[in-house]
Amino acid sequence: RALEYPQVEVMEKTRVDGLVWDSDRVFGVEVVHNNGERSEIYGDLVVGADGMRSRVAQWVQAEKYNDLPALRPVFYGYYEGVDPLEEPATEIFLQDGRIGFLFPMEPGRDCLGLEIHPEEFKEFTRNPQQMFEHYYGQFYRMNIRLKQAKLQGRITGGAGVENFFRKPYGKGWALIGDAAHSKDPSTG
Repeated sequence: RALEYPQVEVMEKTRVDGLVWDSDRVFGVEVVHNNGERSEIYGDLVVGADGMRSRVAQWVQAEKYNDLPALRPVFYGYYEGVDPLEEPATEIFLQDGRIGFLFPMEPGRDCLGLEIHPEEFKEFTRNPQQMFEHYYGQFYRMNIRLKQAKLQGRITGGAGVENFFRKPYGKGWALIGDAAHSKDPSTG
């Protein structure tokens, strides 16, 4: 595929370590190569597509607005042996203000997600597997479907997702995706 885009060069194991500025305009990036060598790469536009904790956004001091803290703690785990539906499907459960998600991953293995109330977060983190299975078992028929299920690994999660917009452009730079706008995928 590289032959289709001869002007594109892929630089594996290379880290962007800063921006190259000319007064108030970005015109490139500083990189560190795998061997430790540093160099500069120049371009008409630097695009930050580096997620909600975007370093590009930090370097250009992109203004945040409509900034809200995380609203809903979320946890997930991979389970084997959940009694499946007749046809695999993504499932969403709503009960007592909690939101459950079941994502079929492969035969016999599912990713289960759970959004809880913020005031439950601290207690939840003391024993995540027990709390996760307790609340998940309250969703419609899940107490039955989880009887033979076994957690693979551990329950993972956190306080939730920050919600914000950032000014997505400036002189010589632009932000896309979560670098420019992040929101809780469930509560929006």
